[in-house]
Formats: sequence, C-alpha cells, structure tokens
Amino acid sequence: MKVFKPTFTDKRTGKTRKCAHWYLSFSDNKGIRRRLPAFTSKGASERAAAKIEELLSCGGILNQDLQRTAGQTAKQTNRIRADRQSKTIGEYRQASHRPLD
Repeated sequence: MKVFKPTFTDKRTGKTRKCAHWYLSFSDNKGIRRRLPAFTSKGASERAAAKIEELLSCGGILNQDLQRTAGQTAKQTNRIRADRQSKTIGEYRQASHRPLD
C-alpha cells in the first residue's frame, strides 16, 4: 500500500503544485491496481490505508471489527454522495437566479 500526494501542473501559472488530498495506491484481491483519493490529513489517510490492507488480507472472512468498519465506510460514502449532490443542486439553483448578460 502506498500513501502519496500527487503533483500536477497548474494550467494558468505553469507551476507544479500538490493536490489537496492524499491518495492510496494498492492492488486489490484480483490483482487490479487501484488508486483512491483519501483525506487531506496524512494520518487519517494512513489509518484508512491500514484498514484497507486489513480488509484485503482477511480473505473474505470479516471479524466483528472489520464488519463494523465496512458498515461505517458505506454510511460515510452515502453521506458524502448526498452532500455532493445537494451542493451541485444548490449551485445550480444559484446560477439559475443570475442574469444572462
């Protein structure tokens, strides 16, 4: 498992910048290379990486702690998706009230 902060070239300035979030890079149980955005905090990203490694190494048999973690992760993912959708709708509503000039 690799925890890293990728860089990119800013199109406006041409300077190399770092992304705001840390990323996780790992191979899943089928050997497919995965790259996931994690958190802005390195510590939280490393804890998430440890949980993912634990999930991958369990071989499909989850103990109580891993079942709880997987359930919490699913709830958080759904909450984040709902948050993003509501923000998008809110931005759309704001844009619809602006004049067209």
